[in-house]
Amino acid sequence: MLTTRTLAIVHKKPLYAINHVEAHVYANFLTKVGESTKRQAPNLKQTLNSKFQIPKPTPYHLPSTVPPFPLLALIVSGGHTQLVLFRDHFDYTLLGQTHDDAIGEAFDKVAKIIGLPYPGGPNISKKALEGNPDAFHFPKAKMNGVSPELLALRKQRAKSKGQSGLSPQPSTLSPSYDFSFSGLKTAVLRTAQQLIGEDHTFPSKNLPERLSEAQKADIAASFQRVAIETIVDKALLAYEEFSPASVVIAGGVAASLELRRQLTERLPCPIAYTDTRLCTDNGAMIATLGCFHMKLARPTADPYTLDIHPNLSM
Repeated sequence: MLTTRTLAIVHKKPLYAINHVEAHVYANFLTKVGESTKRQAPNLKQTLNSKFQIPKPTPYHLPSTVPPFPLLALIVSGGHTQLVLFRDHFDYTLLGQTHDDAIGEAFDKVAKIIGLPYPGGPNISKKALEGNPDAFHFPKAKMNGVSPELLALRKQRAKSKGQSGLSPQPSTLSPSYDFSFSGLKTAVLRTAQQLIGEDHTFPSKNLPERLSEAQKADIAASFQRVAIETIVDKALLAYEEFSPASVVIAGGVAASLELRRQLTERLPCPIAYTDTRLCTDNGAMIATLGCFHMKLARPTADPYTLDIHPNLSM
């Protein structure tokens, strides 16, 4: 941050404050470059690459077009689980979010319970390939809360349709888009304890040495199925309510092949997934969001006072 602020001051360049969570969504705005517009490498660069045998970077698998608005974004990572409806750039409503663990955090904790290394997401996905996803029927949290922002959005939409308004009480026609994964994590822990014949007092740190590899695989597969189903269920409900023109996923868990599989199978719209390498934290997503700040003449930040807000959400 200090370096960025100093560069902006010394070179008299505009400085834009970037929301890290929002930037994950903008990884989906990186698209393929046509062959005719690709810049040819200078002869010097070709010579250096040949002389020093510099390996060519693996090409990114990117969508061919940017996602149109209105856009439904499912943001899933170790720190966030959110559903956000974008009407346009920088014009969005947070529909719902987790009330406890983010989904990525739940993956990390369950991985620890069954003795898999960090990060939990990719390691559980790998172990799940060996197991039965229907071996255990873990619970899904039932959430009833509706935020004031979501309630206001629903009333506005009802008014625009000539209706009298919506009841503030949630119903089957106005679902909650909030999440909770703490109960699922606890269910996994209790199941693991029961599998080895122990009660709830048995220390979780001693579980991995008592569980068989087959049991670990079944737990991983069943947990992954239910955790992913939980967020896909809400994404489908939001799609049905708001009819967005596109759907994107963002954040580290967006690299999950199981998440992509379930979304592709259940949502009645095509989804152009970005490269899995762009789902985790990267400079490209920050630069892309910064580019839109500049193109749309968004307010700049004061380089003398701009500070980091580590708990900033959408």
